[in-house]
Formats: sequence, structure tokens, C-alpha cells
Amino acid sequence: MSADFHPVIYTISQNVEMASGYFCHNLRRRRSFKSIIPDFTAQGGLGLLERNLDTHDLILPLQPFLDPRTGHALAARQLRFLLLSSSAVAEAQLEATIERIQRFASLTGGKDLAIVFLLASPPPPAQPTAPIIANSFTTAKKLAQQTAQLSADTERGNIDGVVAWTKLQAELTNRSDIPYIPILPLTALCQLPQLVQKHVAALNTPSHPAPKQSVNTFDLLQQCTSNPPMDRQTAYCLSDLFVNMEELAAACTGISSAPQSSSPSARAAARASIEAGSYVQTDGLLDDPLPWTSQNGTSAIGDDGGRMKLKQMRDLVGEKQCIEVVDFWKEEWLI
Repeated sequence: MSADFHPVIYTISQNVEMASGYFCHNLRRRRSFKSIIPDFTAQGGLGLLERNLDTHDLILPLQPFLDPRTGHALAARQLRFLLLSSSAVAEAQLEATIERIQRFASLTGGKDLAIVFLLASPPPPAQPTAPIIANSFTTAKKLAQQTAQLSADTERGNIDGVVAWTKLQAELTNRSDIPYIPILPLTALCQLPQLVQKHVAALNTPSHPAPKQSVNTFDLLQQCTSNPPMDRQTAYCLSDLFVNMEELAAACTGISSAPQSSSPSARAAARASIEAGSYVQTDGLLDDPLPWTSQNGTSAIGDDGGRMKLKQMRDLVGEKQCIEVVDFWKEEWLI
């Protein structure tokens, strides 16, 4: 690097400033989150500006990475948040929620992204105030009953929120096409600014080591072969053909590349032929309905659907890889 190039880097890095934070104006129409908007805009709070955000709900600035050679700031960083509540994982909304998370993840591939999940139930719609009746009063017993009912409703709402949060985590774990994104549980809406600030501060702390990347579903998929690890091309083909692990398992457990006796010696012979290069032909297995004996009669994709997808996999990745994937699901393996 020439000596006159260093001042250019210095000039650019000195002009890098922390960008403003933003919240999506659509939050004003969401009953679960609209009441927290004043805390977003308050100068003593997050101090966010309002704008149209298509794929997420909040943007907060992060400290830029430093050039290890010069110590100067590189490009600006932003932390994007998606705000969800328990209604997002209701059966009628779950598919749309997963699609939204897919678009969210595609922004950076999972980097500098987070999901905030509100555990508490949204506040009920405002009811008209009842007229005050003269000489009306509430007995201590009735007041205690009302307080207990309110407390029970709040606790039940939080429990339902935990179930919904767990359901979303399970759904995302089962999706190989969505990278890992942390899902931060939020007990009460009023704690949202503090939760967001705490997460930003953790990522901004210089001494904070980069978190070890959690094993995602795609990494797990690459181990689902009798000859691990599976090459990335085969794993990509599998993730395109099968929606999730359950569908792949249902297809593979309905057929076997080993003889129908399924004896240990037969399975060993099938694996030996694979290793020797004289592969067992899967054409007959995939075309003949007799060996297609599903262990789970209620397969989500059906026998024909699973057979067709396995044939597509064989045509895309080859005979050897297809047999290794099918054989993996016929026995127990330590991965």
C-alpha cells in the first residue's frame, strides 16, 4: 500500500457517523405495539424517527467495525429488529409470519438481526367509560375479586405467550432455508426500550467476543447421510426439494436401498457396494411400489410425493448421494 493512501482512509473513516434510528410507521396500526411509540420518539428514550420500513420494524445504529490495520472505522452498521407477538404464530397467521421472517433474514443472511417476541397479551380494546352513579361504591370483597381476576388473566396471557414463543422457535429450527436469528423474549411491552438498548450495548461492547455461531438446521442437514458430512450442493438440493426435516424423513423412511430383509448383513453389503463404487440401483426401488412401505401411514407428503422428490434428488445429485441419504434414516446414528 502506498504512503499517500493512508490519509484517504483516515478522511473517509473520520466522516463515518452513527446513523439515526428508525421505527416503522405501520406500528401505529398494530394493537400489540402502538402504545410504546411515545417511548420510541422521546429524546430521553430511544429517540427514533418514523419512516416506512418494508421488511422490519426497528433500526438502531451500531458502532462500526474498526480496520485492524489503521484502527479507523469502516462502514456503518445497523441492527434491525422484527417485533412479533403471540398472534403471529396463530394457525391462520403462521405461514405469513414465516414468509416475513424469510424476507427479514434475506437482508443480511442473519447478521445484525434480531426478533423481539412479546409474551404478554395485547391490551384489550378501550371500552366506553361507564357513567358514575351517585352513591355507588365497590365492596372490599368485590375489589379483591376483580384484582385477583386481573392478575390471573395477566399470568395466563404470559403463559400463552411462552407457548407461542416456543412454537415459533420450533418452527424456525425446522427450516433449513432460514439462518439463525436470536428471538428475544419480552415479558411486558413497557420493557421494550430497555431490552433493545441492552442488546445494542452487548453488540457494541469492544471486549465482547463475537458469539459462537449456533448450529443451524442446514449444518444439521449436512450430517444426515451415512457418509457425513454431506457436500453443500447435495444439501442445497435437499433444502430446495423438501420443506423441512420431517418431510425428508418421511420420504426416506418409506423406502430402503438395502434388501427387503433389512438384515444387518444386507445393509452392510449395500454400504460396501456404495464404498466400492458399484452402487445399488435405486431406479427399481423408486419406481416399484412394493418396497415403498412407509412406517408412518400418515406421511405429510404421501407416498407418491416422497417417491417423486427422491427421484428428483437422485437425478440432481447422483446415485451414491441419494442412497447415502436414504440409508441414514433407516438406522440410528450419532451425529
